[in-house]
Amino acid sequence: MKPEELRTVLVGKPDGWFPEYIKDFGGTHKTPDDLVRYFVNHPEVEPRLCHDLGLKTEAEKSVDAAIRSADAAEKSAKDGARSADAAERSAGYAKLALVRSKWGVIIAALALFVAILALVF
Repeated sequence: MKPEELRTVLVGKPDGWFPEYIKDFGGTHKTPDDLVRYFVNHPEVEPRLCHDLGLKTEAEKSVDAAIRSADAAEKSAKDGARSADAAERSAGYAKLALVRSKWGVIIAALALFVAILALVF
């Protein structure tokens, strides 16, 4: 959690919430800004503050980002595999079309040969 994020959450809480929270949290913090300064100077309290306030620690955010990145990489790999499969099928169709074209040329040549023979005889 970043200090600005902590401050925004603390300031957004209802009146009377902060003094009650500080009783449970401990310390002599009089204002949300006091607690933010304490957090900046004592980052080891981040897990507790985040848990208490329903926020994620920077480590948790990093893990979430890594998971999203891995999911995106997996999706990209699957999309790449589908694309490769489609390209392979397309190449197969192109080969089939080439074979059919060659047979068409052979048949046309035979037809021409037969037509020439018909004219000659």
